[in-house]
Amino acid sequence: MLAKRHRRKGIVINPGVDTNIFYPRGPQKRDREIITHIAHSGYWKGLSDTIEAIRYVYKECENIELVTITRIPDYKPCGDFPERVIRNANSDEIAKQHSSASLFVSSSIFEGCPLSPLEAMACGLPCVLTRSTGIDDYAVDRYNCILVPPKNPEALAKGILSVLRDKDLAKKIGKDGLETAKRFTWEKMVDKFEKVLKNVSENRKDIC
Repeated sequence: MLAKRHRRKGIVINPGVDTNIFYPRGPQKRDREIITHIAHSGYWKGLSDTIEAIRYVYKECENIELVTITRIPDYKPCGDFPERVIRNANSDEIAKQHSSASLFVSSSIFEGCPLSPLEAMACGLPCVLTRSTGIDDYAVDRYNCILVPPKNPEALAKGILSVLRDKDLAKKIGKDGLETAKRFTWEKMVDKFEKVLKNVSENRKDIC
């Protein structure tokens, strides 16, 4: 996109996952299926689509709980299904919640290269995600996640149900998602950034 719009080559440095915090914490016992998501107020994050999708899911599978991790001050559960709200969580608290969940869901309409799904993958958590442009940098449908169209709550719900009902699929995309996250660690992104800076200082013409 950068090359097409500006007719210049670009170097992309994706955000990195802190694997000292985001890593599998071991199997967790739970009496229901836990679905985690990060709730933001921006319309492009697709929060209303997640809520609508969970309504669909709850009609098919009542043994679920949505865990909403948010910094929205006035966020209130919709009341249509079991929902637990975690407010102002730090990274370690988010990682622990991911490790105790069944899957992670993101319904963004568009993104650059979203970090939250990578952090969930780093915890070994199966992910159901929308095709939000930048996510294509690492997300591959039915390899390391389930991808569905954005702004389509019914498709999102079907993706969630496919993971909840197919434990082999959940295990596979969780395992491959973990391997994917290892390619996007904080250390690797810093190394890449340092190489770019070194290249700029040594030969500026090569960067343009």
